[in-house]
Formats: sequence, structure tokens, C-alpha cells
Amino acid sequence: MDRTLPTALLILLSAALTLRADQAFADIDLLGEPPVVQAARDGDTDEVRAHLIRGESPHEVGNDGRSALIIAVIAENRPMIEALLEHSASVFQTDRVGNTALHYAAEGGSDRIVALLIAGNAPIDETNGQGLTPLMMAARANRPGAAQALVDAGAHMNRLDYTGRSALMWAEENRSNAVLPILRAAGAQ
Repeated sequence: MDRTLPTALLILLSAALTLRADQAFADIDLLGEPPVVQAARDGDTDEVRAHLIRGESPHEVGNDGRSALIIAVIAENRPMIEALLEHSASVFQTDRVGNTALHYAAEGGSDRIVALLIAGNAPIDETNGQGLTPLMMAARANRPGAAQALVDAGAHMNRLDYTGRSALMWAEENRSNAVLPILRAAGAQ
């Protein structure tokens, strides 16, 4: 007896049942990404808002440990960042290496996004897994706008990372010539 036909029917039946899955499961990504995180990865601010309005948590993380807020900051998507902050996305949430959204904003150099996160009570002196603060990351990456916003917010100038470097040392080591005068004027040592 040929078993090919029953096997083919079972496969077709399984596919048909999968296609008729409840709408509640329709948004689940095969790789396990929460819908709000996937929408953030896609850069779809309207879809992120729709998920948040439906009550989905802005604290969900993707497979890489990054929240929708961190993803939006990395993409420098200000409208998405604002939508997430309006729905109480945590500025304290870290990814797998201990970076907050403010770490990424400082490294990316957008002073407007840094200011937006600071206004949302982001911790300005939080250290990541390497002991780096957002100011150190801005200094290392030569991001003067971000460094100035952090200095203006009262970031600790002389904190040391796990290697014993301060923000000023990072700026000097990386020849961050645009950041050096900002740090020196603020009293960094």
C-alpha cells in the first residue's frame, strides 16, 4: 500500500489548520520575537504604537536581549522613542551587555535623543558590563553633542571604568578632539 497519499493529506491538513490559527497567535514571530520588538526592528512606528495601545508591554525584549526602546534609539527613530516613552518604556532596562538606551544614544551621538532620554529620567551614570557610563561612551566615540548634554545633566566626570579609564582618558586615547574641550571645561580629570 502506498503511504504517500495519506502523508500528503496530513501535511495539507496541518498547513490548513496552521493558516486558520487564532488572531491572537497571528502576530507571533517564528523566531520568538515579541510583536512590539519586531515592529521596532522593522522601523514601523505606527505598528509599535498599535501594539502598545492594545496593551502589549514596552518591556519585551528580542532574541538579542534588546528592548524596543533600545532598538529605536539605535535606529535614531525619535517618533518611536517618544511613543515608547509615552507608554512607560523603561529607561533603566539593559541589554545583555548592560547597555541602557542612553548608552546607545550617547555612543550614536544624537544630543536630541540623549536629552529626550534624560528628560525621561534615564540614569546618566549607569555603568554597563565594562563599567562604561554613557559619558565615557560619548567621549570614546567623539560625540560632542551627546557629551555636552550629559555634562549639562550632571554626569559624573571622573568615574572610572573597569580598566581604570575616565571619560577624559577615553577621549584622549581615541583623539576625540571635539569632546576633549567639553570635558576639560566641565572639570574632568
